[in-house]
Amino acid sequence: RTVAVRVGGSLAEAERALILATLDAVGGSRAEAAKLLGISPKTLYNRLQAYRGPGRPDAGAPARHDGRRLAIVA
Repeated sequence: RTVAVRVGGSLAEAERALILATLDAVGGSRAEAAKLLGISPKTLYNRLQAYRGPGRPDAGAPARHDGRRLAIVA
């Protein structure tokens, strides 16, 4: 898989792109994604919560994107 980020983009954007692409690559398995990323499952859960925003009903659901390439362009 390829993750493309914009030069000059924020580190947070790059992190989000990598996390979402990794989740997609492992079929949504948070445990496997956390292991591949070298972070704890709790840290991954917290990041996903932050991406979804407060009060959203899908806050704990695995993040997904469609396609094989995720590009972050701000």
